[in-house]
Amino acid sequence: APTQAEIGALKEKARQVLPPKIAYYSEKMGLFPTGVKITSARTRYGSCSGKNGLCFSCFLMNCPDAAIDLVVVHELCHIQVKNHGPDFYALLEQVLPDWRERKKLLR
Repeated sequence: APTQAEIGALKEKARQVLPPKIAYYSEKMGLFPTGVKITSARTRYGSCSGKNGLCFSCFLMNCPDAAIDLVVVHELCHIQVKNHGPDFYALLEQVLPDWRERKKLLR
């Protein structure tokens, strides 16, 4: 398991890496989160609350850049579409046509 120091370093990196990406894609998509939290969740890389607050795991920082962008866009899509139905994937595809390739980098 990662040490507290390792988690601290990943959280610090996330605080530097994520805000500019979120700002860029928010602007591009016209979808703005109410807030952003960095957690040390192990089960999923991101989530979106019913009130449109986004949560990202610091362990996302261990993924390649293209995969980080995918998770950011995925959660921003949930501001507009709360499920993983056809409308969700249509929106995701619009922003990142290569999302399937990016998803392979997340494993």
